[in-house]
Amino acid sequence: MSDLDRSLAYRLSLDMAERLDGALAFAGRLERMRLGADGDACVEALRETLNEAREIVGRAIDLRRAQARTLTLNIVPVRLRDLIDAVSDRWRDRAAAAGVTLLLAYDGQPELAVRIDGDRLAQCIDGLIGHALSRGGPAAVEAGLTARGDGDMVTLEVSVRDGASGRPEAPHVAGALGLALARELVGTLGGQMQGGGNAGAGSTWSFKLSAPIAEAAAPERQATAAAFAHVLIVDDNATNRMVAEALCEGFDCTSETACDGLEAVEAMRQRRFDVVLMDIKMPNMDGLSATAAIRALPGPIARTPILAMTANADPSDVALYQAAGMQGVVEKPIKPEQLAAALESALLGPRADADEMLLGQPLEAAGASPYNPPSSRLGA
Repeated sequence: MSDLDRSLAYRLSLDMAERLDGALAFAGRLERMRLGADGDACVEALRETLNEAREIVGRAIDLRRAQARTLTLNIVPVRLRDLIDAVSDRWRDRAAAAGVTLLLAYDGQPELAVRIDGDRLAQCIDGLIGHALSRGGPAAVEAGLTARGDGDMVTLEVSVRDGASGRPEAPHVAGALGLALARELVGTLGGQMQGGGNAGAGSTWSFKLSAPIAEAAAPERQATAAAFAHVLIVDDNATNRMVAEALCEGFDCTSETACDGLEAVEAMRQRRFDVVLMDIKMPNMDGLSATAAIRALPGPIARTPILAMTANADPSDVALYQAAGMQGVVEKPIKPEQLAAALESALLGPRADADEMLLGQPLEAAGASPYNPPSSRLGA
């Protein structure tokens, strides 16, 4: 596949993800309408199908970013026991529906925590389990995480074995995609993957990597931390606006929308918002120009936190957004947990690092004015 083909496939995946997010937002609204037993069952089936499709497209997007070395890692303390419990909860029902017994074990100290990107590590394990389930034939899938400390470092070993008897089926696209993504992510995390068919039956895939030990796992962020915030959503795409509105509603936030930068600046002049979600590429006035115009407004309005809402989130892009006066980035396609964390950070978190840094320089040194988010939120 040529670079042009890869670029087109990646852009198509992003477009599909946005459309699926819009369909999921519609399904979420239908769920809240209480359509009766039959209607609710249909909506649930629709939502499950859309979620599966969104998961596959999301893997394709992450795989492309991993191959292009543009994935960003969120290194935080992660309690390994909690991570394995979450993986087990995610796959238990799927395995049972496929008639497969899933045995997932953790061998390590119960409270052991390491500094690692827990979401990416979980994706690696998910990819191997999904691959095993997709092969057809196994009565059981055995997965395990072993953690052994050595001074300040912890060696993590993950192994997934399927017990397929006879000639297993080739994994379908979701399983193959998950395995490919797991291989790339393991490499990104500094590890190596190996595996293949067993001498007898089935196959085993495993990987090993190291991570520094953490004193204690950080408390999990709550999606309700930004409750009651009033959010201005700025995007020229109606589906994107609807998805962001639905997510904000799920976080107990209120929201208003604008179709471009000009509308956003006018809305900021007339009403108070606690945070702005700003698309970058828009007609009439783009997100960077709108941010500059808002920062030039008189009074506390100019200090309103602004988060870039964009599919372009490479380090160089993020530096450009920060230089324009934005506090953070919500990457498209929008993931609920990432939006919740971004809102919390903008509204409640300490702003010293973000406010004082501009491409590695203090803002004053770069000739800009420091800005801080408001200390209170609507409804707080």
